[in-house]
Amino acid sequence: MLFLKQNRQKKKKNVLCGCDYLLYQAYATGAVGWISMTANILPKLSADFHNAMIIEKDYQKGLEIYKKLYPVVNMTERYPAPTQAVKHILTEVIGFDEGICRRPRREISAEDKAMVVEWSQIKELAKTNKM
Repeated sequence: MLFLKQNRQKKKKNVLCGCDYLLYQAYATGAVGWISMTANILPKLSADFHNAMIIEKDYQKGLEIYKKLYPVVNMTERYPAPTQAVKHILTEVIGFDEGICRRPRREISAEDKAMVVEWSQIKELAKTNKM
């Protein structure tokens, strides 16, 4: 009985998701936020997802938004140099001046840049993601 009483007195711990692949599942089971590369690229869709899941508690709407985010999620989780890929997208597609990659990271090849843009479907997604 003492164990149960002590557990009731403990403060609730909030959970953040650190893996974009598990984003929907994490939110659906109680996560309150996430640490994300995807949100750097698609801030509006990311905020819309968070609001649907946390504020509105509309899991179907959240799932539909997650499906839109998924090409970028897939790219950041699948590509072996996601930081450089995100930097390329922010610079070349979104239009932020991100500068050069610093050591120990190196710039990705032109072929990889094209692959990252294709995998992420970012050109189409960027049109609908204006803040």
